[in-house]
Amino acid sequence: TSLVFDDGSRVPAGVIYRDDELDFALLEVKAGVNPPAYAIGNSDHFRVANAIILPSNFQTGLNIRMGYVTQLDFVRYGQEGEVTEKYEHIFGISAVVSEGDSGSPVIFVRDGKLELGGVVSFIVLPARGLGYGLKINPIIERLKPQEGNNTWLLPLLESRRR
Repeated sequence: TSLVFDDGSRVPAGVIYRDDELDFALLEVKAGVNPPAYAIGNSDHFRVANAIILPSNFQTGLNIRMGYVTQLDFVRYGQEGEVTEKYEHIFGISAVVSEGDSGSPVIFVRDGKLELGGVVSFIVLPARGLGYGLKINPIIERLKPQEGNNTWLLPLLESRRR
């Protein structure tokens, strides 16, 4: 696993946390990468039509897209229109999501401030860019039991408590 930059150079990354059920992993990069830091939001406060920003680096350099929350969960329907599955930890994104965006931050604009509300999770390929994100709250809840074992996690959780 590595980060790939525009010039083709790579920096090794190690998995420090993995959750197969949420299809989520945290990576650690030890070489000079300085990603932007965002306050961690509360995805329980999401509402349909909340403004979001998708900053990503999809093959052409920094690509920033604006959008909004289209739905608060992900629902699968059966042949008769019945709900067969509901995933409350996944939300819909109106901004075009591209292959390769997975894991990119979904930044919410709330009260004039930017906060990390989730990460891009998947797209529906036949729908050309219809995307979904994983809410930050389920991620934080899964990380809490790791708090005592990992010094990297303490500042992350503290930033959310403010």
